[in-house]
Amino acid sequence: MRIFLVPVLVIFLIQGSFLNAFIVFIVAGITDALDGFLARILNQKTVLGAYLDPLADKALLISTFVTLSILGIIPAWLTVIVVSRDFVILLGVSVLFFYVCFL
Repeated sequence: MRIFLVPVLVIFLIQGSFLNAFIVFIVAGITDALDGFLARILNQKTVLGAYLDPLADKALLISTFVTLSILGIIPAWLTVIVVSRDFVILLGVSVLFFYVCFL
């Protein structure tokens, strides 16, 4: 559901409907927390969920920062730092994965 909320959030931000964008962001956060809670309590972890959950988190965070930066609401350097941090994390996980699998 969070992946589908990303374009809705961006549209609200572009239209200047910041309250609606904030509500969508809060709903996405609540669904993330609820999803994680239920997965742990019910022991319902899937391989697909293990990939989609962080992907949805990154898509929501990066799209929000990029949109706010383009609109001039937050400084571009902050967006660069946040996106770079996620890129470095992804790069580190990829290197670790290839190191473990192929060495």
